[in-house]
Amino acid sequence: ARQQTVVAIRFKHPPQQLFRETPLEHMDPNWIVLSLQPEESMEIEIHARQTGLGIHTRVVRMNAGFRSSGERAIDAYEALLLDVIRGDPTHFIRFDEVEWAWRVVDPILKYWAQEREYIPTYPAGSWGPSEANRLFEWDYQDWRNEI
Repeated sequence: ARQQTVVAIRFKHPPQQLFRETPLEHMDPNWIVLSLQPEESMEIEIHARQTGLGIHTRVVRMNAGFRSSGERAIDAYEALLLDVIRGDPTHFIRFDEVEWAWRVVDPILKYWAQEREYIPTYPAGSWGPSEANRLFEWDYQDWRNEI
């Protein structure tokens, strides 16, 4: 299975339908799709009116990659190791920051350890646990499983 991390944001339908009493009365939504890994990019998917006499739409995609063609991706750990070699502490936290982080996180971990209901698990390569579908039980909210 291919590992992929994508955030897809669905736009709401306009408050007023632009093409009433036509085949476009119920248009599909527009999307912004942010690909985080393996390739970083942003795509805007818009349903735009086609030119011509009829009232039809087509999907127009605007894609912006974050790397130039042929540019090699630097792994996050490569960048951190390079910072270590250069002596650049920018991306590292100090000891007092670690201490404060544990003061916040430790009570949460202790509370979770006492809970009776555990986080649902799911097989690798699947779309996740069925419980995740509850996130989008409202109107006009969907999972976007096809990327």
